[in-house]
Amino acid sequence: MKLKKWKVKSIIMGAVAALMIPTSSFAAGGELPSYSMGGIQPMGAGTWDTLGTVYQYYDSQYQASKVYYSGGGDFRACTYDVSVAGARGIIEFWSDDPSGDRFIGWGNFANNTCVVANVRPYVDGTNGKAEIYVKVGNVRPSTWATMQFQD
Repeated sequence: MKLKKWKVKSIIMGAVAALMIPTSSFAAGGELPSYSMGGIQPMGAGTWDTLGTVYQYYDSQYQASKVYYSGGGDFRACTYDVSVAGARGIIEFWSDDPSGDRFIGWGNFANNTCVVANVRPYVDGTNGKAEIYVKVGNVRPSTWATMQFQD
């Protein structure tokens, strides 16, 4: 009887230990981390450089931003001043590549939220920059919002 209890306990402890081991990571083309803008500071050698700011109307149709040039590392899109409380949507990051645009990943569009993408793998060409743009869409309800792009 003691041997059976020991086996059951071993199986349960093994299952608990297995569930504690991470089994996935953020891969290219997956959901990107997003966070509220309050209190987040950039890490590393510098600060965020603002590449552009637009105030525009967002709805269910996807709209592409202009192309921004990033030196690699992290690129972020921040949404604020959303005119309709509770508006939600999707932000997609894309690499503008002459051989065909490449999907980087996506995050959630919400008020006072930034979505960060690692664009280092997309640095190419003679300028040594990643050519990045975002598409925003599936925003419900439709709203006006300010979008800021930073490198």
